[in-house]
Parts: sequence; structure tokens; C-alpha cells
Amino acid sequence: MITLSNYQFRELQSHFMAAQSHLEAMDTILIAAKQQTSEPIYAGMHPTRPMRKKEIANMLGISSRHLASHLKLLRPQLREMGVSERAKMLPIQAVSFICASLDIEKNEVENCKKLN
Repeated sequence: MITLSNYQFRELQSHFMAAQSHLEAMDTILIAAKQQTSEPIYAGMHPTRPMRKKEIANMLGISSRHLASHLKLLRPQLREMGVSERAKMLPIQAVSFICASLDIEKNEVENCKKLN
């Protein structure tokens, strides 16, 4: 059994309270993020910086592998932009092209889910 002095107990209690407030703040942030992602945030997106493929997948709410399967269809256009298959960081024009293309495919996927 561990015995604590009053000072140690108050210190632990204050650390616990701080951790609890951080968790509550994170919950608030996550709830706000879920509310924002309920709308298609990629529709009409005008990226202002290069992005990683993983960031795009997270933004669309799909896995990196799922994004890769969609990007296979867009390879010829991406090659014309100078983007290789193995590139992890995509230039701004490629990101805007991918987002515009996947907007249509995302709607098609949602329609297929509704039919099933």
C-alpha cells in the first residue's frame, strides 16, 4: 500500500484534473471535427499548399489504400503533371485535380451504398 502526504495527494489530484480537462478539450475538438467532416470539405477545395496522400485520404475519410485504388485511374493525368506513382507529397495542382476528381467518385460511392 502506498501512503501519500497531503501535499503529494493534492499534486496528484491537480495533475489528474489537468489531464481530465485536456481530455474534455480533445473531445470537444473531435466533436467539432466530426461535425465539419459531415459536409464534403473537399468539394470545391482550393488547396494552398502541397499535401501528402495520407492527408488527402484522411480528409476524405477513406484509407490510404482506398485512395491509391482511385489514384490508379488518374495515373495518366497525374503523370502529365509530373507526379510519380510513388510520390508521397503532391503539388498543389495535383491536389486540386485529385479533390475535384474524387468529389464525383465520392458521390458515386455514396449512391452505391444507398442502393445496397
